[in-house]
Amino acid sequence: AIEDEGAVLTQSAAIIEYLEERYPEPALLPADPLGRARVRALFQLIAADTHHVTSMRVSAYLKTRLEHHDTQVREWQHHWLTESFGALEALLAKSPHTGRFSHGDQPTLADIALVPQVYSARRLGLAFDAWPLIQRISDACSEESAFLQAHPDRHEEQRK
Repeated sequence: AIEDEGAVLTQSAAIIEYLEERYPEPALLPADPLGRARVRALFQLIAADTHHVTSMRVSAYLKTRLEHHDTQVREWQHHWLTESFGALEALLAKSPHTGRFSHGDQPTLADIALVPQVYSARRLGLAFDAWPLIQRISDACSEESAFLQAHPDRHEEQRK
C-alpha cells in the first residue's frame, strides 16, 4: 500500500500506474502503444502469473492448511517459478525490443516486477543457468540507483 495526498492505494499494478501518471519522469512505460502493451504483458506475466503462486501467503497455506512439508512447498515454488521464468525468457529472447532491460535500455514497469521475483527465487535456491537474459537484466537493474535504494536487504539493515 502507498499513501499519497491522503488516499491509500493498494495493489502493485495500480500503485505503479498511478505513480507513472502522477510522476511521469522517469517514464516506466514506453511512449509507443505497442511498446506499452509489451511492457504491461511482461509485467503481468510476473505479477499475475507468477507472484501470487509463489508468495509467502500461499506457502503458509500449503504448510498449515494442507500440511505440506517445507520440501514440498519448495518444490511447488520452484515448479511455478521455472514455468514462469521459462515463458518470460522465451518472450525476451524472441523480441528485438529486449535491450539492456526487459524493453529497451531504460528500466520499465516490467523490470520493477522482475527484480523482486528474481530476488525471491534466489532466496528459494533457484539456479538461473536456464535463463541468461533474465539474469543479465536483473544484473543490469542491480546497477541502477533506484533498484539499489529499494533493495530489501538495504531496508532490513535500516530496521536493525
